[in-house]
Amino acid sequence: MLLLVLLVAYLMSGPRASEHLTSGSRTAADSTAVTPEVGPQAPQLERPPVAAPETVRVFPQTAPLAPAVDSTALAPAATPAATPSAAAPADSAAAPEATAEASEQAVREALASYYTDLRAAPFDAGAHFAPTVERFLLLRGTTPAAIADNLATNHFPEFQDYRASIAPGSLRVSAPAADGSRTANYTEVARSFRPTLQQHQQTRTQVRVRFTPDYKIEYLRQEKVIENTLIP
Repeated sequence: MLLLVLLVAYLMSGPRASEHLTSGSRTAADSTAVTPEVGPQAPQLERPPVAAPETVRVFPQTAPLAPAVDSTALAPAATPAATPSAAAPADSAAAPEATAEASEQAVREALASYYTDLRAAPFDAGAHFAPTVERFLLLRGTTPAAIADNLATNHFPEFQDYRASIAPGSLRVSAPAADGSRTANYTEVARSFRPTLQQHQQTRTQVRVRFTPDYKIEYLRQEKVIENTLIP
């Protein structure tokens, strides 16, 4: 009981100084909330709002494109090709002319060889005549062998020192026939010594000769005697 009485007496004796770490007296300043001091600040400059940076698209560099070239402008002017109808006549005209000249030359060479072999025996008829000869002077349906025999019997003994040739400008050669043969017409000029007459004989004769495609004689005839002169 004594303790209880002492406790009540203590409580009724009034407040005592607090043992907390606070000041013993409170002032108005203590009861006012203290705002922390803020030092002088530099005036705030108003800056314009910064615009959002513009997105810049960067394209990779490429070589400049060359302007399109008009193919028709660079293409050389086309040369008009000769039409077959225009070129063909010229070619066809040149070809027959060349063939005619070649044929005439071949005929000249064949006759020159023939007249050279007639100068003296023996005569190789096979080199000048076709295997079958329709006519040779007065012989008909003959052969080179028969012609060689005839010349050996009649020509060489009687026509000595024989010389014959084509009169200049007289040769005419036809176009080829269906079988390829060609006919030549010319004037033969001949001169020889005739032992039986003891005179020289000079003749001009119109001759017709037909050649095979390989220029062998298959027909030879003296059609007309133009001149026949005997010279002592």
